[in-house]
Amino acid sequence: MIDTHFNRRFGLLHPMVLAPLNPASDWRLAAAVSDAGGLGLIHVGELDTKDLTECYLRTGEDAVGWGINIQRLEREPEVLDQLLGYRPRAILLYGGDPKPFVDRIQTIKVPVICVVETIDMARRAIASGVEILAAHGNGCAGSGSGTRTTMALLPEVADAIYASHTETLLLCSGGISDARSVAAALIMGADGVMMGTRFWASQETSLPQNQVNALLSLTGDDVTVCSKTDNCHEVVKRTWRGIGMPEDKQPVSEGVGTIHSAPSIDTILNSLTHKTSRLMTHIQRKVVE
Repeated sequence: MIDTHFNRRFGLLHPMVLAPLNPASDWRLAAAVSDAGGLGLIHVGELDTKDLTECYLRTGEDAVGWGINIQRLEREPEVLDQLLGYRPRAILLYGGDPKPFVDRIQTIKVPVICVVETIDMARRAIASGVEILAAHGNGCAGSGSGTRTTMALLPEVADAIYASHTETLLLCSGGISDARSVAAALIMGADGVMMGTRFWASQETSLPQNQVNALLSLTGDDVTVCSKTDNCHEVVKRTWRGIGMPEDKQPVSEGVGTIHSAPSIDTILNSLTHKTSRLMTHIQRKVVE
């Protein structure tokens, strides 16, 4: 077991979170991650009231949390009321300023996770009272600012938290897909990691088997970056290429080249934790003072 403040905050066996930033992170996968000792978060996307209720009924009252784009909350504030009515384990916010929603979520003692892609976003989230930041670099599968690499952004966000004198926790997100990247994230200041692509290649995934097989055949070289202008800023989206599938259907992270099998979620989490623990012990032995 890897013992971190994040584990203790949520009572987890593994400091690992299902990234709820893509439709592939559905209720099935979120439930599997939570049942195996991680934190499963469901991608809300554009799910309507009926679909959200079905997800909730299928996963149980407190098994999972939800990830939602702040821009949708600004358009449809009633969606947050619905999600909070489910007493989720956490609410993850992304794509905007979390401040208008943090107090409302924390009133019923639901932890807030906020995705940050720059140091300015991190400082504003900390000042808003967000309890957990997810430093989201551009090695990710989903959309992002595209301005910062994961391993460069992470320690700066860790420093910003330290300078704030708060007890804000930190997750690392963006290309985390094996024990080496998990260990690196923990060493660089993270309390846990958030992963999407690694969990999508699993027995519990909702992706069709041909897409899983295609995912397993990829290297990082097979991931291309498509950029577009959205609300006056550049957004990047990583998608696989050259395997006969529409590029706009299923983005994957740049870490896909380290994923070679699709076992159960339980096997994935146990293996990551075991190998990460061994790696960190090995690294300590290699350091000469």
